[in-house]
Amino acid sequence: MRRQLDEVLRSQAKMLARRETGDTEPDPDMKRHFILHLEEVEKLLDGRDDIDALYVSYNRLVDAPERQVGRLAEFLGCELDERAVAAAIEPALYRNRA
Repeated sequence: MRRQLDEVLRSQAKMLARRETGDTEPDPDMKRHFILHLEEVEKLLDGRDDIDALYVSYNRLVDAPERQVGRLAEFLGCELDERAVAAAIEPALYRNRA
């Protein structure tokens, strides 16, 4: 699942701020580390012949779940109740948008 990094970092900053007083804005250094880590993981997965990966945008999933769930069903190559899976996605839980 891929999500816009600024949203992930903002969400984490808010979570940490709840635990202690502090800034709720994302840390640019943390973003750089996340980007490097994600690039490393993607390179590792892409270099493995024994692993198939499907990259799904969190933002697109929330905006158009039916289309993304269809991609998931195709990737898995199995029968999937796409309507039920799409219905399980709750856009109201998407609070930290970029």
